[in-house]
Order: sequence, then structure tokens, then C-alpha cells
Amino acid sequence: MITMQQEVLHLSRAGRFARTMFGVLLSVAMIVGVLAAVPATRAQAAPVGQGFNLDASDLRFILRQIKISENHAAGGTLLGLADNQVSDPRLPFGLRTVNGDFNNLLTGQETFGAADRVMPRMTAPSFRPSSRPRRSGSPRADRSTARSRSPTCSARSSAPSTSS
Repeated sequence: MITMQQEVLHLSRAGRFARTMFGVLLSVAMIVGVLAAVPATRAQAAPVGQGFNLDASDLRFILRQIKISENHAAGGTLLGLADNQVSDPRLPFGLRTVNGDFNNLLTGQETFGAADRVMPRMTAPSFRPSSRPRRSGSPRADRSTARSRSPTCSARSSAPSTSS
């Protein structure tokens, strides 16, 4: 014969199992519902010519850059009055090299702005000494005395608090 206590215990176990299963099924249903609500979108190609348009003058400009760079790669000079040269160093003609040489076409300045070059100083270097050399081996050793070194911080920390 089942006692009342055993029957209550059995019902509570069955109730817990039922609640757990209900929670799992509800979670699965919510996930399926969310995934079903999201429409499946596919990437569509833009119509031809939309966003990037080239006309004949653009193609002539690109061809001129290619001819100038081919002439330079064959050993010709970039700056000059010939067909495959840049007539004015301020014009955006000619392709530059990957390392940055010939970013500046003026004679003697061909390496200005190139990679791995030291930038020239316009003034003499002027560095201030650090406030206090750090102790070797402990880069943060003197942080605890920062308030004692600053009179402003000392005055603030000793002033009575006005906040309530």
C-alpha cells in the first residue's frame, strides 16, 4: 500500500519532470519560431554599371598612367615633357613605387616620404628630463608617495569633505 507521503513525493517528482519537459519544449518552440520568422535573404548582384561607372576619359587617364609607369620601369625618367612622362611634379600622373620612392618628383627629393627613411628634423630636439628616475626592477615602486609629492593633492586630501 502506498502511503500519503510516498504519493506526494511521486507527484512532486512527476511534476518536476513535467515542468522541465514543458520548459525544454517551450524553448525549442521559441527557437524554431524565431528561425522561421527570419526570411532567407540571398545576395543579389547589382545591375550592371551601378555604383562604379567608367567612361572613355577615365579609361584614357588609366591608360596614360600605365604607359608612364611602363616607361619608368623600362629605365626612363618620370619627370619630363615627353608623351610618357609627367610634365609637372604637382600633377597626379604616373604610378609610384610600392616602397614610396618617387612620391615626390622634384630632383633631389625623390625619396621624401619613402619607406624606411629618417624624417629630417626642422628644429633641434628638446626633451625634458623625467620627474624622477624609476628604481630598477620595480617600475611602480614610487606610486604610493604620489600624493605626498603633489601639494595640490595633499591640500585636497586634507580638506574637509563637503558632501553629505
